[in-house]
Amino acid sequence: MKIFKRVLSMLIACVMVFGTFGTVSADKSFTDMKSSHWAWSYVQTLVKDGTINGYTDGSFRPEANVTRAEFVKMIGKTDKAFETVFDDISGHWAYDYIMYSDMDVEGNKFYPNVAITRNDVINLLWKRAGSEKATAPSIITNQSTNADAAAWAYSYGIMNGDDGVNLRLGDGVTRAEASALICRSRDIK
Repeated sequence: MKIFKRVLSMLIACVMVFGTFGTVSADKSFTDMKSSHWAWSYVQTLVKDGTINGYTDGSFRPEANVTRAEFVKMIGKTDKAFETVFDDISGHWAYDYIMYSDMDVEGNKFYPNVAITRNDVINLLWKRAGSEKATAPSIITNQSTNADAAAWAYSYGIMNGDDGVNLRLGDGVTRAEASALICRSRDIK
């Protein structure tokens, strides 16, 4: 019986030691972003699944504003293309992402190189998540061009604002913030 217990103990120890090797994955390091950065885990999640990456110089530029084209690339394409012909995206590197973005636009301009606003981000993430209805106080919903998207983003904790109320929907979004918003929206069940 002692031999059986010893063999079983050794077997369990081996499984525990060797079983962890399959789950270990190294984080990608960036020259300008440390693992102590508040958005590190969000960025690493998106890097590991191939959604985003850094720049060729080894940086991530977490505080750089994201353009409309960059954001639609970060969240990927939908299945349906725009029927609109945009005057400002011919030959643009993100042409396919823009055409399959399903982003709300007015007229025939996309403005791909303009910084995306927090309002545009929550509207697009809400659409991509299925346009679920949610409730939030009017102090939240009155801030947005889309009360449902604002309520959804606020009620699920995707976007809370610096003071818990002001969502700063007219502000731009940094690469770190965009990473966090995308991950939080994906975590909604």
